[in-house]
Amino acid sequence: MLINEFNFINHYSPVLTHTFIRLLVYFYVGYLLAKFPQLKKLSNNSILLPILFCLLIIFIAENYFIHYIGGIASNEEVISTLPTSICLVLYAININPSLRNSKSVRDLSTFMYCAQVWPIEILKIVFEQLNIMHLHVLLFVIVLGCILISYGAFRFMITKPSFRIMKYAV
Repeated sequence: MLINEFNFINHYSPVLTHTFIRLLVYFYVGYLLAKFPQLKKLSNNSILLPILFCLLIIFIAENYFIHYIGGIASNEEVISTLPTSICLVLYAININPSLRNSKSVRDLSTFMYCAQVWPIEILKIVFEQLNIMHLHVLLFVIVLGCILISYGAFRFMITKPSFRIMKYAV
């Protein structure tokens, strides 16, 4: 991880950080959770939620710090990723959400995954022309808005008899 984040200091090749080797730690943690079910019982959500909140803040701060000092930051390759992801998994194991319209949420998820590419690419060009490429939150909000408007139009169109075939696209 440090090779990839701070390669401008040490000039090592970050080849190994982009391989399967870095996933072995996550496989081992998953193995431990499967092998010792009592670890899941230790995860009390009232304790985990503040810890998860603190770890998320540390994760975001670490990403910004690495980017600020000139390192190459990949969200999955920073030091705080492992404890944050373990805490998130332990928290998610204990919750059981129930959704009324789960099919609509799944459809929106599929639509969002497929529809995100073009708004992102078009807005990257626009943001580069306006010299505001560093405003990632604005990019996220605009892309999300475009996708939600497009999904609303899609849901409206599939109610029309001439466009009913489109409901199988999601």
